[in-house]
Amino acid sequence: MKLSLSWLENFLEEACESLRGNMDASEFKEYIIAMLFLKRVNDKFEDEWIERKKFLASKGIAEPDMPFNGLEKPEAYTFFVPENARWDKVKHQKQEVGDYLNKALWAIEDVNPPLEGVLRSIDFNRTIGKNNKRITDQDLVELIGHFNKASLKDSNFEFPDLLGSAYEYLIKYFADSAGKKGR
Repeated sequence: MKLSLSWLENFLEEACESLRGNMDASEFKEYIIAMLFLKRVNDKFEDEWIERKKFLASKGIAEPDMPFNGLEKPEAYTFFVPENARWDKVKHQKQEVGDYLNKALWAIEDVNPPLEGVLRSIDFNRTIGKNNKRITDQDLVELIGHFNKASLKDSNFEFPDLLGSAYEYLIKYFADSAGKKGR
């Protein structure tokens, strides 16, 4: 079954609602958008990694030699995801999750020049609001678990710009939550 826009909107709204009790939408929006990006970039990388592995095998490169012959070559991918930022590692974090997510995003930014200055501003450990609240490890574990339920691969999308439409939905959702009109 292909992911529809309405399914993805509901999925993202559920992610937002999971954090709503702890903070205002204006405070958690960067977490939702960052998690959406992290999951998407991982799923896209995984598809490209599989295709690259098949390509290298077709050139007669043995599996043990693949990492040294281009499988782990950042420029071979739309966005390269370093080992410590791969979803298989992210989804198993239970302690110091904010630190881990920050480092994962920084690692992605470090090896992808087009992302320079984009991901380092996201801080899963920052304190928020008058009471200096911080998102808990348990909340982050639940958020990761929620995003783990969706495969954000191109082949799963009902139409090519599904994520663009979902992002527009999120912007409107956050604007509405703040009492402002989204464009």
